[in-house]
Amino acid sequence: MKTNLKILHLEDTPADAELVDRELKKGKIQFEKLVVANKTAFEKALKEFAPDIIISDHTLPSFDSFEAIKIIRRQGIEIPFILVSATVSDEYAVEIMKAGADDYILKDRLHRLPQALLNAMEKFSREKERERMIYEHAHLAAIVNASNDGIISKTLDGIITSWNTGAEKLLGYSTEEAIGKNISLIIPPDCLHEESEFMEIIKRGESVKHFETVRLSKNGTRVDVSLTISPIKDNNGKVIGAAKIVYDITDRKKAEQIIYDSEEKFHSFFENSTDGILLTVTDGRILSANAAACSIFKMSEEEICRAGRFGLVDNTDPRLAAALEERQRTGKAKAELTLIRGNGERFPGELTSVVYVNANGEQRTSMIVRDISEKKYAQELLLESEAFNEGVLSSLSSHITVIDKNGNLIAVNKAWDDFAKTNGVASLEGVSTGSNYIEVCQRSMAAGDSIAGQTLEGIQSVFKKEVKTFELEYPCHSLTEQRWFNLSVMNFGEDDSKIVISHQNITERKIAENNLSYTSVELQKTLSELNKILDSSLDVICTINTAGEFVNVSAASQQVWGYPPEELIGSKFMNLVYEEDADMTSKAAEKIFNGIQTPFFENRYVHKSGRIVPLLWSVNWDEKLQLMFCIAKDVTEKKRLEIAVETERDQFYDMFLKAPSAIGMLKGANHVFEMANPLYLQLTGKKDIIGKTVAEVLPEVVKQGFVSMLDHVYQTGESYTGTQVSVKVDTEGNGEMTEFYIDFVYQAYRNGKGEIEGVFFFINDITEQILSRKEIEKSEKQYRQIVETAQEGIWMIDENNETTFVNQKMCEILAYTEEELIGREHSYYMDADGKEKAVIALERRKRGISETIEFGFISKHGKHVHTSVSANPIFDDTGNFKGSLGMVSDITEKNHLEELLGKSNRLARIGSWEIDVVKGTVFWSDIIKEIREVDKDYVPLLDVGKSYFVEGTDKDTISKKVQECIENGTPWEEELQIITFKGNHKWVRTIGEGEFLNGTCIRIHGSFQDITERKEAESERVKMISDLVQRNSDLEQFSYIISHNLRAPSANIIGLAEILQDETLTPQEQKEFLQGLSTSVIALDTIIKDINSILQLKQDVNEKKEVIIFSKLVNDIKISIGNIIDKHRVRIISDFSEVDEIYSLKIYIYSIFYNLISNSIKYSKPNEQPIIEIKSIRENGKIILTFKDNGLGLDMKTKGAKIFGLYNRFHSHVEGKGMGLFMVKTQVESLGGKISIASELNKGTEFTIVFEI
Repeated sequence: MKTNLKILHLEDTPADAELVDRELKKGKIQFEKLVVANKTAFEKALKEFAPDIIISDHTLPSFDSFEAIKIIRRQGIEIPFILVSATVSDEYAVEIMKAGADDYILKDRLHRLPQALLNAMEKFSREKERERMIYEHAHLAAIVNASNDGIISKTLDGIITSWNTGAEKLLGYSTEEAIGKNISLIIPPDCLHEESEFMEIIKRGESVKHFETVRLSKNGTRVDVSLTISPIKDNNGKVIGAAKIVYDITDRKKAEQIIYDSEEKFHSFFENSTDGILLTVTDGRILSANAAACSIFKMSEEEICRAGRFGLVDNTDPRLAAALEERQRTGKAKAELTLIRGNGERFPGELTSVVYVNANGEQRTSMIVRDISEKKYAQELLLESEAFNEGVLSSLSSHITVIDKNGNLIAVNKAWDDFAKTNGVASLEGVSTGSNYIEVCQRSMAAGDSIAGQTLEGIQSVFKKEVKTFELEYPCHSLTEQRWFNLSVMNFGEDDSKIVISHQNITERKIAENNLSYTSVELQKTLSELNKILDSSLDVICTINTAGEFVNVSAASQQVWGYPPEELIGSKFMNLVYEEDADMTSKAAEKIFNGIQTPFFENRYVHKSGRIVPLLWSVNWDEKLQLMFCIAKDVTEKKRLEIAVETERDQFYDMFLKAPSAIGMLKGANHVFEMANPLYLQLTGKKDIIGKTVAEVLPEVVKQGFVSMLDHVYQTGESYTGTQVSVKVDTEGNGEMTEFYIDFVYQAYRNGKGEIEGVFFFINDITEQILSRKEIEKSEKQYRQIVETAQEGIWMIDENNETTFVNQKMCEILAYTEEELIGREHSYYMDADGKEKAVIALERRKRGISETIEFGFISKHGKHVHTSVSANPIFDDTGNFKGSLGMVSDITEKNHLEELLGKSNRLARIGSWEIDVVKGTVFWSDIIKEIREVDKDYVPLLDVGKSYFVEGTDKDTISKKVQECIENGTPWEEELQIITFKGNHKWVRTIGEGEFLNGTCIRIHGSFQDITERKEAESERVKMISDLVQRNSDLEQFSYIISHNLRAPSANIIGLAEILQDETLTPQEQKEFLQGLSTSVIALDTIIKDINSILQLKQDVNEKKEVIIFSKLVNDIKISIGNIIDKHRVRIISDFSEVDEIYSLKIYIYSIFYNLISNSIKYSKPNEQPIIEIKSIRENGKIILTFKDNGLGLDMKTKGAKIFGLYNRFHSHVEGKGMGLFMVKTQVESLGGKISIASELNKGTEFTIVFEI
């Protein structure tokens, strides 16, 4: 308990607060106290002062202890509350304790306060501790059952004794299947030796931590697991078993294998790539280079790193700036640049660079370098050859065309078109590319041209491979000259679908045969070479005019683009360009048309099938012919390889950066950080570590042995694996060490020569797992202790009805030891009735039914024990019945108390009831049925039961309480009135509380007590006390008035009598004194008559009562004082519609009405019509009468306390003695009623009379 208590004292009397302080100090209690006196200050103090305990007076101005307790409960504050009051009844004390007070102390017994305060604080502490233990029990049980790790316990001889749901999920065996079996059930044969080794360790009281092995699941699958095994000890510290936590590391093992495979793949790619690979910084520094790069630049890796980018690239190359700009803008770049070897030799290279961010958030670049010297040389030779061939073809005078099997002209040379033009052909459309050669032959044949027929046969013989070539000399004379031509038909290289036809003008040969022979040989040689070039090219060879149209297209267009040449010739080359490359291609063409040489560029065409074809173009512009001579190379495979390489590289870096483990690379004997992923930096709290040694970055790990481990791996090449190793690191840089638990691997990596260059590290942070495991171990121990110390007996039997488990409480209930109970048949301990019940109950368990049954047991000592057993069936995964679990409560004492309670209830006429909210049914005990005056076989209904509460407040209250209980679980205790089924009025005390399941009210139960006699006695007692108090007050007032009023006339009579004895008085004086004596005697007589009237008033109350009709009574009074009513024009308004009668003493009721009506008339305002309003209502079992007028009224501040006094008069302008209102009040109270007045000067008066019915 706290040594200095904060006490909030709710008290409005400073002296009482001081008395409390004095008593607490006498009790040697150290405290800090705050005294408040109203609701606002109390609520503020609860929030700001935060008291440990509250001491409260009962009644304060506009505030009391009940409301204080309600405020505390409403705010959800749990705090001891002690009532300190001047006086309190037993009933009130019970009520305040039920409301939530912990104790009450009378102010005249304050010496009890210190001990009561200590008791309340002790009780509060115990309750808090109890709540904490309940919470921890549920929490620990939930942890064990909700853990994803397998939690298993076993005996020293290997028998499984517990098996949680995590073990079920991991290994597939249900709890029923595993418990009682040997642990070898889940151990592979090749791992059985481990268990014996474990047991030797456990028997020594030691633990096995994070041992990685495999276990067998139910389906035979081997599961990678990490085992932590701890000894289980009894109360004497003796090892009695072992507890295992089985952690599934399958995913981790798979991840480690994936990382290993990826690393191997990366290093294999890096070392074996034929392309040079450089890892660099964006400022030009080079961090590493592979063997291919060293070969390309003819430098060692160290020389390359020292030279940097600016030592390898010709900085005067204008393409360098563009490449750097593109990489800065897009994060990657690809360019052909002039590179420099170590010997100063310059060579063309193709360089691909990608920017990435390393683990420190620093930008790094990777570069792939290719030596394209040979490629450039080959391209130059190709360009020269193509230009030469094109020039030769265009310079030939022969008319040459290429046709397909259908006769379509695929290509013609310049001489072909020129011949057509010079022979009068207006349009080349029908004779040049795209026209049909065979159709021309056929039309000529139809016209009788035999040469055309020979030509057609020759062409067909070549297509049919009957002959390799066909030649025909034929005349073709014009009007102006005679001409001869030589027709030559031959295959288009290896392409069987095309042939080359040449028409050579041999006129001069015919004229000069000798010269013609030489020319023919040269021509055939040239044509043959040209055809071989065209036939052997896999690239598309074409020419494009300034309009952007294909003029010539080689046969490769069919293979590369899907279009035969004849479909392309004459069409726009831009029609084939991929949309995204259109702008780039258009600009490149524009430069070429303007004479700017662009010998090579890349773009993409859309194949006829819709796929994208990447192309490498070689272009030359012929200014004279105004044609672009082009070769398009399909680089699909090259692009695919480039993408594959780039994807592989990106995947590696993505894997490296996003790996779930902390990984990195150390280089050299000093272990310099070369690479480290973000997870490693996050784990260690470091940054900017690249280029620094481990000892520089993490000096604290040197003494922990990690650098020695790295030295061993670097020197020997042997990998090192650490599991569940503790490491302490200064993660915040403030000198304070943070402890981690890690699994790690150190693995050497080698260069191409097999030499060790550094160490890879892979680290998994398993701190959370380790701490969680330790917490689970602690929780399991606590959970087991809770089970063993449970206040209910726990009893488990198997399918053979034999006891398999009991806890300590079960042993206590039956007075047997655990050994004596285990193995016994379940009915062995039961009495005869219990054994019969057990047979039936067992069959119900096998059908899956859970229930709570009362059983009788016979303890070891022969004592008869009554128990309540909550029994639940146990089934395995296949639905087979495996036994039952029972929670056993000893209810022997409870039954005895219930029997006594039943007797007490019958004596106290207390019945019990229950409402089943779900079913809508109601149960009444026999006593309730007696109270409600119904037969014993009566079946109650909910609505009927509520409807018999008295209409109004009582019925509304019970309906509201039932509803609040259902909705909010609010219990109630009320004293209400009912009407029995026979019509009798009764007072009952009803108590109710709800029972909830999953947040829903399922039933309400409570008690019902007939308190009619007590309520009537209380009412009578209150009335008697009230009457006695009133009578006492009246007697005091009466005695005062009588003594005062009798004193004056008596004194006068005595004085005058003494004077009359004077013999010297004259006759006249004697007469005057006798007249005064007579006046005093008359006054004395009047007073005696008034006293007699008052005393008679007290006697009249015992006369016979009768039913009095208010409306008739008012009419009778109107008749009796009709002359006065008419004289003063009085208006009397009466409303007795709600209640028009009362059972009472008529003479008194008449007098009350008469006096109040006559007073209203007597004290009405002059010059204003008197209005008197009389009304009756029924409310809460009472009749209320109001008499309201518009008369002179009274000043209540000065005269309110004297209104109903005897002989008090407040208006002197009318006659009177001051007896009327005194008589009215006396008569009202004699009838058990109460009268009150409300009045305001010059506005009128209203009297209110309340009679109990």
